[in-house]
Amino acid sequence: MKKISVFALALATSAVVVAQDTNPQLRTPRMNKVHFGLDAGVNLARLDANEGDFASGAVPSTNNKTAFHVGAFVNIPVGGMVSLKPQVIYSKQGSKLREGSNQYEEDLDYIYVAPLALQVMTKGGFIVETGPMLGYLLGGGRENTNTNTSVDVKDARR
Repeated sequence: MKKISVFALALATSAVVVAQDTNPQLRTPRMNKVHFGLDAGVNLARLDANEGDFASGAVPSTNNKTAFHVGAFVNIPVGGMVSLKPQVIYSKQGSKLREGSNQYEEDLDYIYVAPLALQVMTKGGFIVETGPMLGYLLGGGRENTNTNTSVDVKDARR
């Protein structure tokens, strides 16, 4: 607990020190030209299950499943503090489920495309992104971790 408190104090102090800049640079050199980048992160996904999803007809309890996403983007300055940021992201999602004594892990693979993402930087330096995102389910499976058997669930999750 003491380590967490010290870390929180150090983080808050560094935020205060950074906030003392009286003349912030709002346009960075990277905002003046087209640039490419990578995107990666952690997903904490949890699916809700309905009656009828399993043979017994009971509603299973669900827990978070830790997964990841990776992608690529291109940032195209339009003018001022506005830029377009189309991107493609592969995302792994799912959930851990328990139905009686049976335990399952469900994995879903998605590809997301954001063709018209608009990125706006506010005067305070905060970046806001908005725009449509299209998602396509590539595949999915549910594995019974007790018996090591798996079932394809792609069509059931569309």
